[in-house]
Amino acid sequence: MKAAETLRDPLGSEVRDGPISKDSGMFKDFPHHVAWTDAMRDGPRYIGLIEYQPKRPGSRVNVLWVVLPDCACEAEAETAADDMLREIRDITRDGQVIYSDGVALDS
Repeated sequence: MKAAETLRDPLGSEVRDGPISKDSGMFKDFPHHVAWTDAMRDGPRYIGLIEYQPKRPGSRVNVLWVVLPDCACEAEAETAADDMLREIRDITRDGQVIYSDGVALDS
């Protein structure tokens, strides 16, 4: 497994590209945004989350839900979010998410 590389964003905050540890989500640095993964409980199941935020003070956090039907395991949900974050090639200045195959999410 590749060791996490320490990076600094334009505001001087530390960000990491790659897994931090087995107990935490993935962080990924983009030119205009930083993104990370998490998971949350949604009734009896878990949902993976990809959260991303512009590199500007006071910017709001955007959230993408990664839904696995009948997912009862928090780690599985976060791993699914990690896998989806790895596939994101860019998050543009205006917040459009572009995947590695060139497909863009509608906002």
